[in-house]
Amino acid sequence: MKESFFYILLIVLLSCCQDDDSEPIPKEIDCDDIDCTIEDEFYCSGLLNGECWATSFVGISPLSEDDIIIICGDPEVDGIRSELRFILDKSTTNLQDTIWLVRQANSSAPLNSADAKYIYWEGPTPVGRFEFVLDEPFSYKDYLLIDYHNADTSVVTGRFQLRFTERDVSSFVTHAPDSMHIKCGSFQVEEF
Repeated sequence: MKESFFYILLIVLLSCCQDDDSEPIPKEIDCDDIDCTIEDEFYCSGLLNGECWATSFVGISPLSEDDIIIICGDPEVDGIRSELRFILDKSTTNLQDTIWLVRQANSSAPLNSADAKYIYWEGPTPVGRFEFVLDEPFSYKDYLLIDYHNADTSVVTGRFQLRFTERDVSSFVTHAPDSMHIKCGSFQVEEF
């Protein structure tokens, strides 16, 4: 009997120590060894599918009074520009806490969450996107941490990690990768 009790106790203790995706703590990656040179004061960079990635345009869109929209724009390729967007609702997002990245309409989203998507544009027309799947089970793996923002949020500095699970890109966007995972992401942006 004692042997059974100790065996059950050992199983319970081991199961408590396993890595659980439901734990709401972002898993930090050691990004100190990453050498992706950034020379500009305002930037957005990271490891995109394991390769150094830095955008040519960054900013905070002044077009919305209700949201903070951080834009990291990639260079135009064959007439198609692309951009990573973080959309934070000013009234519900706590910039001092971890911001979990989900598709905004996700019913299982935690309280402090924001939307992110990567969009391809031909002129003013969207021709593709990477985003989170609607109502996908939440995993606490995609997050945004705001390290600094001034009082009017016209300058914001932060770090992020995300992996988009849904790809919907037109066939003529030949430079779009098959999947999109960004680790060790960081940015410093200002309102344009």
